[in-house]
Amino acid sequence: MSHASYRILDEPVARGFTLPALNPFWPLLGMMFGGAWLGVAMFVFNAVALRGPTFARELGIAGGILLGSPLIVFLIGFALNQQWMTEGAIKYALLLVVAWKLSLAYWVFFLQQQSHALYEYFERGSRNPQLASVGPALVIAGSLVKSSVIGAVDSPFWTLMVN
Repeated sequence: MSHASYRILDEPVARGFTLPALNPFWPLLGMMFGGAWLGVAMFVFNAVALRGPTFARELGIAGGILLGSPLIVFLIGFALNQQWMTEGAIKYALLLVVAWKLSLAYWVFFLQQQSHALYEYFERGSRNPQLASVGPALVIAGSLVKSSVIGAVDSPFWTLMVN
């Protein structure tokens, strides 16, 4: 007689080696204070560590954060070239880039929040209390080196991508 096992779809599947996951609050703050280079890296790491049901969506949105910014700037330049927008409106239109990055970061945050709650419930998150200080340390370190990362390459495209 075969026995069917009961499994909750959102329940984490045990794997051999698991990475410690951060609370999604820290990648969101990393995005705000350190820039896209830090926030996206932390979100991707968290997606891999959590391997939740929205894993592929989280990776896609993280890629969209980086790829959408130059597309928005290209569209602003196109609108300026077609004289659909005045030069004075550029600084306001560039706020779309910030809004794009932060809105997608919030989306990933909310997706990862559910997976992280399950991660903590099944006691993976409470094994090592020292891991709780890794998120704040990354945000602080990222905000301190942000200007160095932005200034590493003298290109407006680079500044747009990592800031």
